[in-house]
This record gives sequence, C-alpha cells and structure tokens, in this order.
Amino acid sequence: MSDSKFDDAVLKILKLTHLGVLSWVKEAPPKSLVESTDSIISSYFETEYRSRKLALFHQRRRRTGVEGYMVKKSLSAVFTGSDDQWVEMDSLALLHDDGEVAYSFPPSPVVRDLLRTVRHKTSGIDQFLDELLNTEP
Repeated sequence: MSDSKFDDAVLKILKLTHLGVLSWVKEAPPKSLVESTDSIISSYFETEYRSRKLALFHQRRRRTGVEGYMVKKSLSAVFTGSDDQWVEMDSLALLHDDGEVAYSFPPSPVVRDLLRTVRHKTSGIDQFLDELLNTEP
C-alpha cells in the first residue's frame, strides 16, 4: 500500500478531529507498548471510528548502537553521539478489540500534526485561556 494512501487517511482523521467528529481520550497505553521494553509513552490517546479503535501516541525508545548501525546502512541516516540513543516518534495505530496494536501506520509528518491537534483539543487550553483573559486581576 502506498504511503500517500496512509497520509490521505491520516489527513481525513485530522479533519474529522478538527470538526469534532472524532473525540480523543487520554488513556493508559496497552501493556505491549510499555512492558519489557525500553519505550516511554509520554502521551497516549484513543478514539473510535466506525466501531474500530485508533491509538495515537508519542513514544521515546532507546536505540542500541547495533540497531543504529543497521538503520544507518539501510537508510543512509547519520547518527552522532553515544552508542545508545533515544529516538522519539509519533505513532498512529489501529487496535484489536483487546486494546493491543493490530497495525501501526507508517511514520509521517501528518501523524505529528494529528498528535499536536489532539493534545491541543484534549488539554482544555482554549477554555483556560478564555477564562484567564476574561477575568479581572
């Protein structure tokens, strides 16, 4: 499947989120994403679309020197610093009924934009700013 099809799907999810059709809820990540891994999930949100659950999250994980070398060889990426590095990525996933990841969408800048939007909408920042700006000192 082409990356553009995935990007189009994420753009539609972003649009549905902006329009309020999709409502995201902050949840605890499933055990498979955090147990027995070097991963840290700092933000994890879920929504439902047509009886299918989607998860959106920010993940930091340790990349070993060997893994970094393999990625370097295959993607011509350049890593600097120590053998162990922390890699950050924003991910969108389709979930099984039990909440475990069924499929992870390919990494994309559109997923990063979606996560930024979801964080904004779920934070309550607009209401806070309205209240702050409309009160007298």
